[in-house]
Amino acid sequence: MFTLIIGGVRSGKSTFAEKLAAQSTRDPLYYIATSVNTDEEMNERILKHQIARKNAPKQWVVFEYPTRPSIIKLPKDTTVLLDCVTTWATNEWMERVETDTIDELINRMVTEVEEMMQSAAHLILVSNDLFSDAMGYEAVIKEYLKLMGKLHQQLVKKADRVVKMEFGYPQVKKGRIL
Repeated sequence: MFTLIIGGVRSGKSTFAEKLAAQSTRDPLYYIATSVNTDEEMNERILKHQIARKNAPKQWVVFEYPTRPSIIKLPKDTTVLLDCVTTWATNEWMERVETDTIDELINRMVTEVEEMMQSAAHLILVSNDLFSDAMGYEAVIKEYLKLMGKLHQQLVKKADRVVKMEFGYPQVKKGRIL
């Protein structure tokens, strides 16, 4: 099972994803964190997630991989939560070789998701909805939004379930909620 959860900032995506993962009969749960602690706000967000996992009824095994998360050798038939695709894509985009095209980067990331799908009984990915803002952007931002739009389309095609979070409420766009 592959679940993709997309929503705006502070929409409840991560909390919903953690609750969904906790419904698994598998223990421990695996968490792949892609964020890099860059400032005080990010530090607070990371700490909040760490406390939530520590107080969870199930044990979480946490890996911090800002790039190339598929190199983690997870046991078969596990529940894996990766938070978040947007940050992972940003990290990959910033590290990419200048000759890499957006399509090459997307293909590499989709291949990594496919590799994680092969070992996980349930893979849950969290990503940000960046497309509700109608402002004009500089070329580099437009290129990044193009990357995220194409990546989301590929992930939605592969997902068994797609959930959009708005105001803390899940809206199933593909598949069933449970």
